[in-house]
Amino acid sequence: MTSPISSDGLRTVVKQGVRLGATATSRWRRGPDLVIVGVKRGGTTSLFRDIERHPAMCPLVPSARRLPLRENQKGVHFFDTGFHHGERWYRGHFPTETTRRRRARRVGKAFTAEASPYYFFQPLAARRVAAALPEAQFVVLLRDPVERTVSHWSEQTRNGVETLTLAEAVDAEESRVGDAGARLADGSISTSHAHEQKSYVAQSMYAASIQRWFDAVGRDRLVVAFSEDYY
Repeated sequence: MTSPISSDGLRTVVKQGVRLGATATSRWRRGPDLVIVGVKRGGTTSLFRDIERHPAMCPLVPSARRLPLRENQKGVHFFDTGFHHGERWYRGHFPTETTRRRRARRVGKAFTAEASPYYFFQPLAARRVAAALPEAQFVVLLRDPVERTVSHWSEQTRNGVETLTLAEAVDAEESRVGDAGARLADGSISTSHAHEQKSYVAQSMYAASIQRWFDAVGRDRLVVAFSEDYY
């Protein structure tokens, strides 16, 4: 006898079906108007949820209204860890032009947004974004670097993926991450868990990442704000 599918399993199957359909109709969709690019543990989720309350904001596909989800999806992570899926897959996360026009008729305007905080630090993300989204605007929230480092480590500890103390993790960071940044930059690897999740100190050294984004999209398209001011 076949065991009944769980509600989580059914939700996954339906979501996969929606993703296939949205990818197939990607020609009638376009990318976001706004991207919150980071930083991790800098308030990106809170900022996205606040922006989401604007009546002109169109949610990502599928929305929580269309599929039983706790909340709307926040980020796509295409330009960092999901680039292999292709641009059609990415555009499939955003509403159709018809949906946007319907929203604009109702409230006067329409826009879309996503927030993927690893975009800021991933060495190829800015260049990829610049090529794919020539008209989008970007926001980065910078948090006090020490506070951000501690919060990043605390999150990993709560999730059970970090077993070292903060001091031990900082001491081990260089050996853990190794040359992953350089290998991501030259394309010899496509993802690195250590570079994304264990680079507690490196992700708090903002200057190189900011310059990379300025070089890729220009200073006029990247708003640099401070988490403490936003809070």
